[in-house]
Amino acid sequence: MQEIQQPVQSIIGQREEPVVGFLYSISRKGIGEYWPLHLGANTIGRSSECGIQLKELSVSEKHAVLNVRKMKSTSEIIASVRDVGSKNGMYLNDEELDFENHPCKNGDVLTVGTCYQLLIILINAQQFGLKVAQDFQAAPASPSESELDPFASSEKNGLYGRHKPIDDGTIDLGGASPFMSGDTSVL
Repeated sequence: MQEIQQPVQSIIGQREEPVVGFLYSISRKGIGEYWPLHLGANTIGRSSECGIQLKELSVSEKHAVLNVRKMKSTSEIIASVRDVGSKNGMYLNDEELDFENHPCKNGDVLTVGTCYQLLIILINAQQFGLKVAQDFQAAPASPSESELDPFASSEKNGLYGRHKPIDDGTIDLGGASPFMSGDTSVL
């Protein structure tokens, strides 16, 4: 029996904590883009040091922190957001936030700065019966794939399919190229 492999790190921020959700937006160009949410603190801001980098002028260098935790007693995924001193503020479902922690839930919308609207998607894998496959055997990338496309190997970067990070840390759902918007349209 093959040894179970260690979890693959996410490209974004190279974090080892499990991905338990996503922030999703169409604010920039009307195409889908998303950022993984990890257990623990997820920093949001314009700085390249933020795990969720939003390159838009109304977003502060370090704008907010979205904390995500899995409850031990119920396995529920919970979250809270806190503005960490931004200049342009933020909203949670049309309610302007102060500098305190505010609870968030699946389906809430964060407005960061004046332009970025982010849908919060929290995923409790246990609730849906998802689990690690004991017999999982990763297929190696073919030499031509890995030579032509640095994002082709799922073992190398933890992403599958054509979805590639673009220059500011977002994941382009269209996947046309690493630095251009994809072909996903708004429904």
